[in-house]
Amino acid sequence: MLLIVQVLMNDRTTLMLRLRTAALQTAWLLISWHPIAGRVGVASGPPSRGAAAEAYSLGDVASSNLSGLVLTQIQMPQVRKLPVHAIW
Repeated sequence: MLLIVQVLMNDRTTLMLRLRTAALQTAWLLISWHPIAGRVGVASGPPSRGAAAEAYSLGDVASSNLSGLVLTQIQMPQVRKLPVHAIW
């Protein structure tokens, strides 16, 4: 199980979730919904941050709603391209 310790939004399309294991190991889960370079990945170090003057309210909302929750399962499909559906 992984505890969500921190949520950061380092640009307009990327959230980084700092995760902690029961053994106190830390990793970062990257979730990006960029229209061309959307991705999900794991990073060992902290993310780079956007300019301090930029306010990303989604990051604040995600942080207040996700911090302290425990991830019990993450499933990644074995395909390279995922179908994405959006309503504009």
